[in-house]
Amino acid sequence: MRRCVIYARYSSEKQTEQSIEGQLRVCYEYAQKNDLIVVKEYIDRAMTGTNDLRRDFQKMLSDSEKTKEWDICLVYALDRFGRNAVEQGINKYRLQKTGKIVISATQRTSRNIDGSQNLDGIILENVYIGMAEYYSAELSQKIRRGFEVSRSKGNFTGGQVLFGYKSVGTKATGYKIVPDENTVDIVRKIFEDYINGKEVVEILDELRARGILHNGHTFKRSTLYDLLKHEKYIGKTTIKGKVYNIYPRIIPQEVFDIAKQKIEQNKYGKHINDDIYLLRFKVACGYCGRPVSSESGTSRNGKTIRYYKCIGRKVFRDCDNIPIKKHLFENMVINTIYDVMNTPEIIENLAEKIMIAHRKRVSEQSMQKYLEENLRDTEKAISNLISCMEQGIVTNSTKQRLLELEERKEQLQNELVADRIKNSLEISEKSIAEYIRSAISKKPELMINLLVKEIKLFKDKIEIYLNYSNNKRPDDDSRKVFIFYRKNEKVYIDKHLYNCPPEKIRYKLEFYI
Repeated sequence: MRRCVIYARYSSEKQTEQSIEGQLRVCYEYAQKNDLIVVKEYIDRAMTGTNDLRRDFQKMLSDSEKTKEWDICLVYALDRFGRNAVEQGINKYRLQKTGKIVISATQRTSRNIDGSQNLDGIILENVYIGMAEYYSAELSQKIRRGFEVSRSKGNFTGGQVLFGYKSVGTKATGYKIVPDENTVDIVRKIFEDYINGKEVVEILDELRARGILHNGHTFKRSTLYDLLKHEKYIGKTTIKGKVYNIYPRIIPQEVFDIAKQKIEQNKYGKHINDDIYLLRFKVACGYCGRPVSSESGTSRNGKTIRYYKCIGRKVFRDCDNIPIKKHLFENMVINTIYDVMNTPEIIENLAEKIMIAHRKRVSEQSMQKYLEENLRDTEKAISNLISCMEQGIVTNSTKQRLLELEERKEQLQNELVADRIKNSLEISEKSIAEYIRSAISKKPELMINLLVKEIKLFKDKIEIYLNYSNNKRPDDDSRKVFIFYRKNEKVYIDKHLYNCPPEKIRYKLEFYI
């Protein structure tokens, strides 16, 4: 008799779906009729099938690679095994490489219980998967329609309630958002202080001194900026481009507009956390070449001041490069790259270059060639070891090495499958451009990782080298570089190339293109 495990999952949002107990009953009946011994159950309760972050499911996949106690994974239906055809294919392949198969108690599958191939089951299996995907999409659409109707009535449909408000009502009558008498005045004071010129650090200090928490945590700079930009405070809840009247207005429009204008003057202030050094690992000293690391100190009034400081000066004490304040350095780099790179021409050009590289990679299948070569080398090494063992050369070392090679072989086989599936997925220049635009506009850390190759810090200037380049510097082969000179009054930007007027700040900017 063959041995099997049962995997069952119940999604709470699918109320018509078989319960866990129902799935188990059907699977046990199937096992009994087909002379299968059930050795273990893996169960995920109230877990969605739209992702594979299911604890017991992942444990089942992991156990399949470690044990020979069972060779069949029995499921109620094939949609239990993955969110779509691609995911199911990867998961099934992972089992098959360990000599195990997937069998459904209610549906025809591509494999019989004895492991033999079932030709009509191959077709039917794909039909089942397709139908499950369609049903999931249809269900999601119905849920979205229900939310749309509820929102149109001004009802709250779930999620984190914004600071300054609370939710009232019942499931039967619908939930409404009303001002929270305990926090609404705090929100109003934050806006009032901000538009009247109070520094963000002062507002934060006051909030912390009063013991005011946001979702159980002390207010941070990013939290405060997020609060100041929320249009819900002026009664606008925008979801997929449509405005709903869910949150009542507690901040006047003119106050919100002034706060928004101040935030726009420093585009990225809302994102920069005092504790995160965005440029770390990208900056090197222009003199000694060592990394530039984080540093902090305390001023006379007790405030923490953060710097970027050369390791040569900080640790080895053989470099006299000057530290630079964190917020000044980061804002200067981020805002300048944003102003220069956030143009349709540059984004489209960059997307085109990435798309060309992607097509070349797919056409050449360089990763697949690498994986295939490694797989052949691994299989050859395994064959050589087995030959040695057949000749009586067996030690603990050879056994351990064989196990390592077998694990490596399985890993390479899985990576090959995943790579082939990824290469088959569509990618467009438009989608690349949207990602770049989002990285530049919304996430400074993404922008830094995507565009910045290296930053060199000198006493009197800062050089920024980009991963992106149309042309080369006239004097060497370096990529496009921005150079900031300290203690100047203006930034000089080439109007012809960038259609951008000079900005009045304390740094001079040169472009080598």
